[in-house]
Amino acid sequence: MVRKYYLLVLSLLFAVSASAQQMNLSDALPQDPTVRTGTLPNGLRYYIRKNIKPEHRMEVRLAVHAGSVLEDEDQQGLAHMCEHMEFNGTDHFPKQDLVNYMESIGMRFGAHVNAYTSFDETVYMLELPTDTLSTAEKGMQVLQDWAGHATLDSVEIDKERGVVHEEWRLGRGAFERVQRTQWPVEYAGSQYAVRLPIGKEDIILHTPQSALLRFYHTWYRPDLMAVIAVGDFDVNWMENQIKSKFGSLQNPPGERERTKFTVPMHDSLRIAVASDSELQFNMFQMSFQRPDQPERTVGEYRAQLVRGLFVSMLNKRLQEMGRKPDAPFIYAAANDGGDLGGITNFSLFCIEKPGMVSQCIKTMLEELVRVKEHGFTASELEREKKELLRSYDKLFQERDKTESEKFADEYVRHFLHQEPFPGIVYENELAKKYVPGMTIAEVNELTKPLIANAGPVMLQSSLRKAGVAIPTESELRTIYTEVQHEQLAAYEDKVSNEPLMAKLPTRGRIVSSKSIPDLGVTIWKLSNGSQVVVKPTDFKNDQVLFSAQVPGGTSLASDTDAVSAEMADNIVDESGVGNFDASTLEKMLAGKVVSLSPSISSLSDGFRGSAAPADLETMFQLLYLYATSPRRDEDACKATINKYGAYLKTQGASPEATFFDSVGVVLTQHHPRTVPMSEERLSKVSLDKALTFYKEQYSNFDGWTFFVVGTVDTTKLKGYIEQYVASLPSSPRTPAWRDLGIRSPKGAVDETVYKGTEPKSFVYLTLSGPFQYNPRNRFVFSEMAQVLEIKLRETLREDMSGVYFVSVQPQPQHYPIEQYQMSIFFSCAPDRVNELIGAVKQKLDTMTMKAPEPTYVAKVKAMAQKEYEVNLKKNDFWLSALRQAYTDHEDPHMILDRANFIKEITGDDIFAAAKTYCSQKNFAKIVLYPEKK
Repeated sequence: MVRKYYLLVLSLLFAVSASAQQMNLSDALPQDPTVRTGTLPNGLRYYIRKNIKPEHRMEVRLAVHAGSVLEDEDQQGLAHMCEHMEFNGTDHFPKQDLVNYMESIGMRFGAHVNAYTSFDETVYMLELPTDTLSTAEKGMQVLQDWAGHATLDSVEIDKERGVVHEEWRLGRGAFERVQRTQWPVEYAGSQYAVRLPIGKEDIILHTPQSALLRFYHTWYRPDLMAVIAVGDFDVNWMENQIKSKFGSLQNPPGERERTKFTVPMHDSLRIAVASDSELQFNMFQMSFQRPDQPERTVGEYRAQLVRGLFVSMLNKRLQEMGRKPDAPFIYAAANDGGDLGGITNFSLFCIEKPGMVSQCIKTMLEELVRVKEHGFTASELEREKKELLRSYDKLFQERDKTESEKFADEYVRHFLHQEPFPGIVYENELAKKYVPGMTIAEVNELTKPLIANAGPVMLQSSLRKAGVAIPTESELRTIYTEVQHEQLAAYEDKVSNEPLMAKLPTRGRIVSSKSIPDLGVTIWKLSNGSQVVVKPTDFKNDQVLFSAQVPGGTSLASDTDAVSAEMADNIVDESGVGNFDASTLEKMLAGKVVSLSPSISSLSDGFRGSAAPADLETMFQLLYLYATSPRRDEDACKATINKYGAYLKTQGASPEATFFDSVGVVLTQHHPRTVPMSEERLSKVSLDKALTFYKEQYSNFDGWTFFVVGTVDTTKLKGYIEQYVASLPSSPRTPAWRDLGIRSPKGAVDETVYKGTEPKSFVYLTLSGPFQYNPRNRFVFSEMAQVLEIKLRETLREDMSGVYFVSVQPQPQHYPIEQYQMSIFFSCAPDRVNELIGAVKQKLDTMTMKAPEPTYVAKVKAMAQKEYEVNLKKNDFWLSALRQAYTDHEDPHMILDRANFIKEITGDDIFAAAKTYCSQKNFAKIVLYPEKK
């Protein structure tokens, strides 16, 4: 059966490829032949695709073409409330049975069971195991219940009001206040300006059940729905499931028309200036709105690719500008894409440096004018064409290793937004046929339709601070008008024709090799005293992940030089290597899939990177250059420090940033090496000290461990390792970090932070103590924390309606001493802080007094097992697991030992762990309250 399926797929792919070679611009884009689609008599659409990445899993979606824009005046927020209520009772899953069932089969609430509500749609998402037909069929029953069998019980509605209200509260703050001011300007004259999905507080808290029922029965109907199923199943079986389960759904008599709301075009420049005393950044956005441009034909798809080249080249210029010390922005980007209400936006966005707001806006607009006057250069275009073709080739190479989730989300977009899905085979052929022939003239011609003078929108968001001027609408209008008449110099594209490495290093040797067959791992010892851990995989076709580490890190820096050491890796990364600054290096690497950066933590030095197999040698060349030829670039250093300093000038306005800074300080007992970065500390950064520290840390590679995981040809890899890794300098030593004496606080700690105006509190609780660090203890600790999180969710959210979320994070630590922290975090109403903390403490006590019920043990075991099965087929999991094994000096077989840990763990194990880790002997409480009035 499997062989027949793949023969069918191959024949379909061949047919698509052949048709792609004959494509004409007027041809309609085809539908991916590997996707089965259909429409039931009641109007429900479906999309089905077999895909075995990951194995024994499927992704299913229920897409409802109904969101907040369809709400009546008395229903604002009820589209979102409906989404919540689908998890609080359906015909086959009363009350919390749905979440309980999903957890019992190993699916986590939030990660694998979730939904979202937007202006035009509501989408429900499930990841399901397909090990047995009964499990998969019950999952489809969940979707059917969501589609037409929600109970919307009045008691459950009243309980859920508090949860939705807490989600509403969580979203409150400076950005939300600014958005509410600007939204009516950006979407003026449309339903989108007055129907934000979160809704109105009074309606959330007091709306009658009848209003919710009215929304559900009006808009949850099959002719506004689609079922999407992608995964490891039989397509015929799935189609029969959809027909049998969803065919009986009926559209309501006298159904209301589903209005397609639009955003009207405007001829004049619209400006909205908003300010807030708690805004973390100054932000500017300039949008040029135009009607949606469909992509139904090959020609329309080609036009979209040309627009993409235009935007990519503009972004590269903005990135290059951002690397200059006097850049007026921290971050800047351009984008072109679909928006709400049938419009498409070409837009610029930037985070402005404080004191440079007007200069930033002027600079961004000037770059548009520069493009209008002079266009892009031919060399810029050739690089972007390489990048574009390589991105399509990478997707094509991974076509049989693409995760089901990506396909499912693509088909959701087709149903809701008519995004085409001809499939990567066809799209790759289309790109190969048309991208090479795209000319600089046609790209530059896009300045007319994209940067139109009709209907632009300027949005300025500023931190309101005493003595700091905020630009007025009149000033922004003047800047915009004046910039249009400026005469600007053309952009000069500075490139280098030098090779990345003019001379290869003296080759080292692999002196010994050891294999671990059951792990598929090989360890090479090198002549310079380092070692390489290699795991070839077939999980991806075009991916190699890389990492390197050695004990050391900023712990080895003196207290005087610590701040320079902390910035060293960022400064080096932003400076480029050898003779090439960062912008030149980026241009040289165009068309390659490769990245590499140094990485320095408090206790280790290292590298992180990735590459396509074809570009692996380039990655190792970068490694050698970063190790032996870090570039001294004063401008790059100034630019890095200036960006960071600009961020620090405004971050203190944010209640959230202030709170989490306080958390870090309290939990390390105000240790001088863990205090948050400040403008004063940043002013002490020295380029010379940063480079000196970096060169010291990367001057001796004796004792380093390198990790390579992915699609590697080991014969070629051996050559790269001997040429670029074994040749790195070394001398005998014993690498080590230094214990700085950073410890968790003991006893009871109570810290209160007063910041912000919204009636919103954050609560961060930690428990800490000594820990016997080994793989089994880490696993049991993690599972115990998972049980606690489920129990806290049931109590704080479902029973008390006091929180939107609660997170429990176990944090075992090996170095510098063996200890643990367990953090519990949630947000809530200020007047409920003590009540909810009391409930947490009571649950902690309960965990230490009796073993958890078997249902909880079964849940966490099922979750651990399902996640482990999927992780074993992921490159990033193996890279992380191997790194941990070697960092902790543990047998790498511990990676496979997890299977036995999962199988053998019992309620008594979790109970024993709880008696240790839920002890409140060392209990820290940090709470954010709004400022006292």
